Amino acid sequence: MDLKEQVLNTLSSAPYIGAREIAERHSLTVEELNHAYKAIQTSEECQKRLLTSINRDYFETVREYFGKELYTVIFFVGLGCPYRCPFCPSVTIEKDGYRKLAKFRKGPGDRKLEYRDFEKIFADIEQMQKKGIIVEVKISGGLEPYTDPETVNWILELASCQNVDSTIFTNGVLLRDPKNREIALKSDKLRISLGTVSEEAYADEYFGEHPRNKRSNSLGDLQKTIRQLVQDRNDSGAATAIGMNTVVGEFNFHELEQVVLDAHDFGVDYIAIKSDYFKQKDDEWFDKVETATAAISGHTRDGKIGDMRVILTGSQERSSFLNSSLQGKCLPIDQAMRQMFIDPFGQCTPVHCWAFPVQEKEQERHTTSLNEHTGLQKIIEKTNDFPLIDYSKLNPFELIISLESERQRQDLAFGVERDCNPYISPHNVSNPDSLNFRSFCNC
Repeated sequence: MDLKEQVLNTLSSAPYIGAREIAERHSLTVEELNHAYKAIQTSEECQKRLLTSINRDYFETVREYFGKELYTVIFFVGLGCPYRCPFCPSVTIEKDGYRKLAKFRKGPGDRKLEYRDFEKIFADIEQMQKKGIIVEVKISGGLEPYTDPETVNWILELASCQNVDSTIFTNGVLLRDPKNREIALKSDKLRISLGTVSEEAYADEYFGEHPRNKRSNSLGDLQKTIRQLVQDRNDSGAATAIGMNTVVGEFNFHELEQVVLDAHDFGVDYIAIKSDYFKQKDDEWFDKVETATAAISGHTRDGKIGDMRVILTGSQERSSFLNSSLQGKCLPIDQAMRQMFIDPFGQCTPVHCWAFPVQEKEQERHTTSLNEHTGLQKIIEKTNDFPLIDYSKLNPFELIISLESERQRQDLAFGVERDCNPYISPHNVSNPDSLNFRSFCNC
């Protein structure tokens, strides 16, 4: 086995390993390792192997956020939610099984963001674009975005004016309103959460012990809404890519195959299937998900069923690094250099665990307030004062960002050349000096 192959195999199985450890494992000098990294970096075959490996989520994220210098602004605009999903960080399951929903609370001096506030945020985004940074916005929430459709509309219109890619994440329930569907079709992408074909499972999993919400919302209604949204898109000629997001769990292992087939029948463009990352998984769990995904793969060709893409994230595979319970702590600035959450009252934070609404004051939350004197640049810089975050609190994306940021720091200290990242082909670098974002925020 040649040197390049040895290093590639090590990186494929443990992508977060630094240069020093790789050099020690394979008895390499820094010069030899730089040579191997460059060989992997410039080889189409090696890059393809990384992007189709079990740890593909890691390599895809590094390409986008460290190669193309992508930055994501996530607006949490929801003020309420009809759902009570047990896996949602906004939901607390009490001792009697009741699911309690937290809501964003206005603190002293806070006010709900107005149109002029979003104009200022997008002015900051424009400055980032001028530095060569690719910015995307996501409209999501600890709560349902369409409980505040006016704000959703503001963000989409401002994003469109600045050619900023936009994605909406929604449970889809409130899209039965034609006005909300009209707003939705102003986005570049829209993803609806749905993971069952059973009316009973839909009621139990998404609503719990909330009879009023169960009575006013049914799976049949949501399926009808998805079909209507696709029809509206096709009739209007809108370019919105419509997809579904499915979280795998005990309640739907047996019907995942049918969920995918139904999604194809609805006419959506893609379905993404992922696990509840924070749930402990055993061999039985992985056995069940492997059976389900094998059944799904039997319907796909080149990752598609017809024209619909089927996205199976690597976190469902038992040997993925995401299931290895890595120990460590994250620098908040590493996250702030790649993403920022903004809640309805202008509280900003770089990680999802601090972005969601909390029950009273029982949960830690570190944020910085957005105001007329504090733009995105200052917000990012202020995260240097935030405490370290344990890896166990990070979602998969955030864990990848943290691990890769640390890996790159260690590699530079060891003597790896700055432009010698084995995961980033020269064709995937939008800014060769990779310093544009740091120059924007003085970090």
